[in-house]
Amino acid sequence: MTAIGQVFAHAMKDGAFQLSLLPVRTASALCLGTCATRQPDVGTVRENRAFVPLVQRILAPVCHRDPGLMASATAVGEGFLHLVDERAPLVYGRTAEPEDILLSVRADGGRIVEGSAQAAMAYRPWTLHGPMTLSPFLHARLLEGLHEMNGQTPQSQL
Repeated sequence: MTAIGQVFAHAMKDGAFQLSLLPVRTASALCLGTCATRQPDVGTVRENRAFVPLVQRILAPVCHRDPGLMASATAVGEGFLHLVDERAPLVYGRTAEPEDILLSVRADGGRIVEGSAQAAMAYRPWTLHGPMTLSPFLHARLLEGLHEMNGQTPQSQL
């Protein structure tokens, strides 16, 4: 196993590597994708198409509690906000690249409307800027969901 940022590369029998956010091998549905080399990059990662919808299902019910998104809602007051992957620096005043937008939510009165999360269809878990990088709050919630689906107790609860 090799760790790349927040992603673990687990050797598979065929010589390829399973890329996972969990430190243990998981069911293929729970992995980010696979790669033929120990040092994956955007050109060598074969994304698991089921992974992004899974991440969105895990995070949509809790994203309204993310401190960064809550602060953005307070700043804009009313409108739509994007939950943006943190792997690439966001230029102030510009919308993130579509491949970096995971979810969109509605703000009303400076608060995120619970249940308003909508999946972004163009999100990619690995880009030229590397693997997905979420806020600490969202990363922890995602790991809890993946551990639960993988039949393990999350580290935060041990």
